[in-house]
Amino acid sequence: MKIVKQILSIFCLFYLLNTTVVYSQNSEAYLLLNAKGKKSSLKKLTKQMNQSDVIFFGEEHNCVMAHWLTKQLLLEWTKTDSLNKSFVLEMFERDQQSSLDSLIQGKFELKDLPKHTATWSNYEMDYSPFLELALQKKMPIVASNIPRKYASLMFKQNRDSLKALPQEERNYICPLDFPVDRELSQYKQLIEMEQHMSGKNFVEAQAIKDATMAESVFKELEKGNKVFHLNGSYHSDFQQSILWYLEYYKPGTKTVSISIVRQDGKKLCQEMKGKADFIFVIPADFPVSYEN
Repeated sequence: MKIVKQILSIFCLFYLLNTTVVYSQNSEAYLLLNAKGKKSSLKKLTKQMNQSDVIFFGEEHNCVMAHWLTKQLLLEWTKTDSLNKSFVLEMFERDQQSSLDSLIQGKFELKDLPKHTATWSNYEMDYSPFLELALQKKMPIVASNIPRKYASLMFKQNRDSLKALPQEERNYICPLDFPVDRELSQYKQLIEMEQHMSGKNFVEAQAIKDATMAESVFKELEKGNKVFHLNGSYHSDFQQSILWYLEYYKPGTKTVSISIVRQDGKKLCQEMKGKADFIFVIPADFPVSYEN
C-alpha cells in the first residue's frame, strides 16, 4: 500500500507541475471561481474563510486535487492561529469519537488508527495527511457523521425505530424531531430514486445524515470553536443539506462553502453556478486515488 501511495503521489505531483507549465501562459492548474462563475482568487477565499464561523469543503472522495487543496486551505486557515478551531469530518462517525480522542491524547500513533477504529479504504492515501496536520496544530478532530447502522435503520424502517434505541445510542444521532424539506433541489433529485428502492425513507435517511453532521458542527460552535468541515460535495452544494440544517440549529451562522467541479474549459457549466461560494474547476482527466 505504501509503495502504491508513493507512486501515485509522484505521478500526481508530476501531473500538477506539468499542468501548471502547460497552463502558465493563460491560466493555472485549476480555476477558482465564485458562485456566479466569475474568476476569483485564493486571497478572496482565505479572507472569507477567516471571517466565517464554519468552512464547508465539499469534495469528491477520490479527487487527489481536492485533497491537495484541502490541505493547503487548512494550512492557510491555521497559519496564524489554530486555537479555538476544530477539524470536523464526515469520514468518521460519531461513535468513533472515543478513538479519535485517544489519538489526540497520544495513546497511540496516527499510523495505528485503523487498528482502533474503522477507516475508509482510501484513508491512508487521502485522509491521514489531514489528521496529521490537525495533530500538529493541536486542533480537535471531530467525527460528525451518524453511524451507518442508524441511517440504515431509518431507511429500512422509520423514525420510531430510532426512538426505541437506548439513550446512549441516540446520543450518536441528532434530535429526531428534525424537519425534512423535500422541496430542496438536493432532496428532490432523490425522490424518484426513493420510489424505486426497497426502503421507503431514502430521503429521510439522507436528511438524518445531514442533520446529524449539522448538529455536530453546531456543538463545536457552542464550545466557541470555528469549524472546518470536510464532506462529500453533495452534502453542502447549493447551500443545502448540512448548511440548511445548520441554519435550522443556529440561524445566522456565518459560513463559506467550497466545492469541486471537474470539467474541461474555463467557462463554468450553467448548472454548476451557485454550487458553492467558491468553486475549484479542475481538468476532467486529473488523476484519482481510486476508481468509483
